[in-house]
Amino acid sequence: ELQNSSINNYGYNTRVEGALGRFRYGLSLTGAHSRRETPAGEVPLAVAPQFFGNARASYELPGNLPTIALASSFMGPRLADRAHNGSFPSTPGVGATLRLRATLTGNVPEVKGRSYRLSAEYITGRNSPYVAGPLQFAGMSDPSAGPPVAELAPSNRAMAFAGLQYDV
Repeated sequence: ELQNSSINNYGYNTRVEGALGRFRYGLSLTGAHSRRETPAGEVPLAVAPQFFGNARASYELPGNLPTIALASSFMGPRLADRAHNGSFPSTPGVGATLRLRATLTGNVPEVKGRSYRLSAEYITGRNSPYVAGPLQFAGMSDPSAGPPVAELAPSNRAMAFAGLQYDV
């Protein structure tokens, strides 16, 4: 079947960015029609979102105060990597996912060339679109355990980090 197939990928992308004084912003949106064309018909590509976008905004506080930044990215629902060839009774996939990040960036007071970054991130999706674990295909399951279910790899849903930089 793969020998007689092709990929069709059409889409649109729009982007806006700008600045108003100390405030900077950006927004991008992409819609895609990503399909594999086979003799049996058209099927969506696994793992590929049909809609995604990013938004960001930052504000540079006056004086030695930090810059505050907020960023987000959105991915629409997508099929898991084994959606077409895993033979699972229900098609594995993930729902829409939103990623939010807040960051503070600034200079360390009274230390020339030293800067810092503090950031925290949260992701709404519990899983990534990749089948994980020993059950990669429905035929590998124990029939007495009931219908096979694809186990999707978990997402790292919350994260925080700090960075220190010294420019010489």
